[in-house]
Parts: sequence; structure tokens; C-alpha cells
Amino acid sequence: MCDLILKVKGEITMLIAEQNARFAVAVSDRGYIIEKGRIAYEGTSAELAADEGVKEKYLAV
Repeated sequence: MCDLILKVKGEITMLIAEQNARFAVAVSDRGYIIEKGRIAYEGTSAELAADEGVKEKYLAV
């Protein structure tokens, strides 16, 4: 599935709701964390992956 998403990534816009953070970061340009129906975090996938506070609070790392 990852290969297919990466293949069409530059051709179409996709919204992916995914609990697997590593997968989501690997195939996306931007990330959003929704908490209680509101956007609690938004940024590039690289920013999301590098943010220690986000990892501790939302990604159980």
C-alpha cells in the first residue's frame, strides 16, 4: 500500500486517517493531530517526526 501511495502522491491529493504514525509520516507531506474534535497539532511530516513533545504526548514514544 505504501508503494501505491508514493506512486500517486504527486498526482492527486489524499486525506489519510492513520494510527500508524511511522507509515503516515513516510507517505505524507503534512500531518495533523486531532484531539477531541479539534486540531491539536499541524505541521510538516518532518516537523511532526522531530517534535519530542508531540511524540511523548500523542505517539506514545
